[in-house]
Amino acid sequence: MGTSIKTGPLKARVLRKFTELNSALMKRRLLRVLHMLKNSAVKIPSLNDVDYAEICRAWHDAANVLKDGIYAGPEGGAGRHTREEFENLWGAQSTIFMADMLPYLHRELVANYRRKQVLKVLDVGVATGYGSRFLASLHADHSIYSRMEVEALDVNPTRKRWVEAMVPNVQFRVQDLFELPSNTWDMVICSHVVEHLVNPREFINKLQDICRGFAFVYTPYNENPRISGHLCTITEKTYEGLPCRTHLIKSMGWHPNRPNDFCILAVIDCR
Repeated sequence: MGTSIKTGPLKARVLRKFTELNSALMKRRLLRVLHMLKNSAVKIPSLNDVDYAEICRAWHDAANVLKDGIYAGPEGGAGRHTREEFENLWGAQSTIFMADMLPYLHRELVANYRRKQVLKVLDVGVATGYGSRFLASLHADHSIYSRMEVEALDVNPTRKRWVEAMVPNVQFRVQDLFELPSNTWDMVICSHVVEHLVNPREFINKLQDICRGFAFVYTPYNENPRISGHLCTITEKTYEGLPCRTHLIKSMGWHPNRPNDFCILAVIDCR
């Protein structure tokens, strides 16, 4: 027993040091490869079509390996879904849900904000971050009316590395919504999150609190029966007493082949 007490901490320190050395070595190797790639990229235009196609295949293979490593690693996001399911299912849903909201978001944008005004936007509960990325790419500058500085929020730290790698045009933060300051963002977006809560109105009220312009809350509508993980049913009644308009939307991201399944979008005036 005495030996194990002495050697246990020593073994842990040795393993920790070994891990740190391996991590530093891996970092140097990866940075060296990336610098070589960056320096060699100027030669790409001179490649013939066959060599160029080979380079593209190798690039995409390497990108997929990188995605697998990020998803499986610490704080990557791995769960019950494979990386392909997480990206192609959740990512596609996030993107289509953002596309569903865009006409309503743009309506408020044109009606209430100046052309070329820079807007602060927060997307709450982003999972893959692909919806945030879509919005940020459309409003990267003033070409589409106004530039948006898009931030993404998720309480789940396992999304951090994935979003940082795959969504470079969005600032990601891991934080509790209820820790955020009031009247900070011009627009707040929350897509398919509040149906996962027992008390959605408390959450919606906080979305309204942090927003100084318009909040867009998007969920399944009058879901019955609810799917696993959905803890409440959202209807117009959920938003009673709030300064908002609600819209029923038939979404390709939510049971498109079921004629009675809709989503509901609440546009809340937080001014």
